[in-house]
Amino acid sequence: MAEADVAALERVFHRLVVATDDRLESILETLLPRLLPLLNDAGTRPKVLEIVSHLLKRLKAFPAPRLPMQSLAQLVHSDGPFVRNFSLLFLKMGAKGPQSDLPELLYTLLHGVASLQAKPFESEKSLALSILCLVTQLADAISDVPSSRSWGSLGERDVGMFRRWFVYIFQLELRQLASLDVPADVDRRDGVVPPLPVVQALAKNLGDWSPETHVKRKLSLLKLIVMGTRGSGDAADASGYLPITEVLALLMIAAHDVNSVVATRAGELLSPRLRAVRFATHKEGMQQPPEAELELASRLTALLGEKAMPEEGLGFLLPSRVRVKLLEYATRCCSLAFSKAEGPKRGALDARSTALALEAMLGQFSGPQLRKAGAEFALFFATSVPDEVMPRIVKPFGVAALAVLRHYLAHKDEAQQALDFAALASERACRIACYSLCDVLCQRRGVEGLQADFCDLVGLFFGLLEAEEDDAGLSVTAVLGTLRESYVKHAVPLDVGKFEQLV
Repeated sequence: MAEADVAALERVFHRLVVATDDRLESILETLLPRLLPLLNDAGTRPKVLEIVSHLLKRLKAFPAPRLPMQSLAQLVHSDGPFVRNFSLLFLKMGAKGPQSDLPELLYTLLHGVASLQAKPFESEKSLALSILCLVTQLADAISDVPSSRSWGSLGERDVGMFRRWFVYIFQLELRQLASLDVPADVDRRDGVVPPLPVVQALAKNLGDWSPETHVKRKLSLLKLIVMGTRGSGDAADASGYLPITEVLALLMIAAHDVNSVVATRAGELLSPRLRAVRFATHKEGMQQPPEAELELASRLTALLGEKAMPEEGLGFLLPSRVRVKLLEYATRCCSLAFSKAEGPKRGALDARSTALALEAMLGQFSGPQLRKAGAEFALFFATSVPDEVMPRIVKPFGVAALAVLRHYLAHKDEAQQALDFAALASERACRIACYSLCDVLCQRRGVEGLQADFCDLVGLFFGLLEAEEDDAGLSVTAVLGTLRESYVKHAVPLDVGKFEQLV
């Protein structure tokens, strides 16, 4: 049988050699999908390689060859390294030509990409990485005209891989492409820097890396993620590659890009879609949170966590300025999810949210803005959650809030000299949020909610009252009033000698 196949391939090769260039593209439309799978057979492989080599030489003369891209995209996910690699090679050549059904082609390329390799971002020769580069290149040709057509949704693992790729592209330092290394002044612990294999793959596969081209590439990825979604009407029946809540989360990241053109465009795409989800899902007197809002809260908390599984989050930290904004979005857009979630989702959301607030407030590399956002998120969370959740969060939140306030009292003179006006304002807002958080914890759980001795608390807040001014001082006064009420209401044990010494 192999001999007959080889003889047939010899005849095909002879016809290709005598075929003129104007007929070659139409021949390849049917030939390539049938020819490349024969690479899996050791008997026919040498002859197929000879034919493929001839085709590659011929196609170099075509500035924009028209190839059977959809069939090649299916083959790149098939079994056999030879078939995959040569299919990808022809796909890269065909990417320069016209595409008859680009959305379908992109879906076929992305569907199953996560199953190709276990660790796709650790080698520049990764097939999955090459496919993501190709998708990024092809996305530039996506039409700006909105479409109501539906495509199949990607699986969770594919979505997780694309999410990481999206963030890598948006956070890429162009200086890396010059040195193929991490810029010296970028701290990995305060934001993602694409790993070296990703940078090498980008430099190898995506040609021009001028700032203008990079902006254009980001705008193309924005068009890709919103395909099939709409900015008005019932968002629940929008059908794109990604779940609508994933689209919203990625747009929230892109809306705070360092480039104002990209950030503005992402904001324009985000606002109507976010309104559509909220208006379509919120009903008066709801006893359960809308599924879309619960999913959005879950995605945002996963994105903010460094240790989240890649299928859920990123597995690395976003830059501080982006984390600040995502915490604000979670506070503003997910109130019902935090207040009314139940069951296993409640537990997962509580654990993530508590960890995020503590990391932002107490993290070694948290700046004033991130500490402020963390304290405000903790206050929102402690105010929103039902009573049965309070025992799980009261201790960590009480300890964190008091730690921030004690640190301020011990280092206020140093901070006054070292920080600029904006940083001092953020630190002050952080303390006001911590005062309010202490007040809420004390109201809902009594003095024990602050996890400290009553006399020590009174001494601390009187010291803060002396240090603060204006509305911050009023916030301290409110906490002292709540402490007094709690002492009377709950008959808090009091060390009289210690209290007299304090007075």
